[in-house]
Amino acid sequence: MKTELLYLTPDIAKQIMDKHYEYVNSLPEHLRFKAQRNFRPNLAKKYAMDIGNGDWKLTHQGIAISKFGRLLDGQHRLAAIRIANSPVKMLISTDCDDEIFSSLDMGIKRTFSDALQINVKEAEVYSRILRMVGSEKTITPARMQLLVNSPIGKEVRELQDLRLRSRRLASSALVKASIVYHMMTSNNKNYVLQQYKDFIHCNYENMSSSVLNFEKQIASGNLTSTNTMDITIRAHIAFNPANKNKTIIRVRSTAESPEMIEMRAYFRSIIDEAEKEPEYVSYGIYKHHNQ
Repeated sequence: MKTELLYLTPDIAKQIMDKHYEYVNSLPEHLRFKAQRNFRPNLAKKYAMDIGNGDWKLTHQGIAISKFGRLLDGQHRLAAIRIANSPVKMLISTDCDDEIFSSLDMGIKRTFSDALQINVKEAEVYSRILRMVGSEKTITPARMQLLVNSPIGKEVRELQDLRLRSRRLASSALVKASIVYHMMTSNNKNYVLQQYKDFIHCNYENMSSSVLNFEKQIASGNLTSTNTMDITIRAHIAFNPANKNKTIIRVRSTAESPEMIEMRAYFRSIIDEAEKEPEYVSYGIYKHHNQ
């Protein structure tokens, strides 16, 4: 890695971004969104305003570029230089290791979804499953990464690919964790997915008795996002094909409920297996793309 202090002009900023997008566009389509951090227009405008007002300060943070031309850090700074149409003195690091993308700014502004290059909603489901297992006091990118490349990740992505609309609680990770469990363990996965689609789109006539009862409980307003385990357990009961004729869903205990114990044990077993597989740990676009 080589670091220099340079004046970045709008033209140079454009060249760096063009090289970045040239590389991104060379990736298979399903990997392109993973190659860059989500762009925040308001942040770029704020930086541009600082530059225009003379308030921009030289700091240790700058631009990081991989040997492939991928922009690892600094897209908002580059955009700000172009918006302000003014050169700025900044540190530029080139030939950086692609893996540093997962550690930049963690715990400050960069989210798990940015760090692992995954959809925000997908990251929320992984986080919920890790917390459900119970051994995760602090969730790190490395721990979440295990799930991304495990069989759990495959099902979570399939669920996210349905691109269903958002609904309060109904489309939350609290519910999706149970859906993923049944997708993985049920002998009727299509039933589980179809019931979830009908649930999200409020197709009452197509819902099973158990899912319809769960829908009514949510609509009543008595369930809130603070009742995390309670909601997950109710979703587990509702979407279990064996319970499709159940007309009333009751939860008397949460932590010690058989449903929660069942899900914890199953997800724990998947995580344990993932920890034994080194390919699950080494997750990266370029590793997959260039091999």
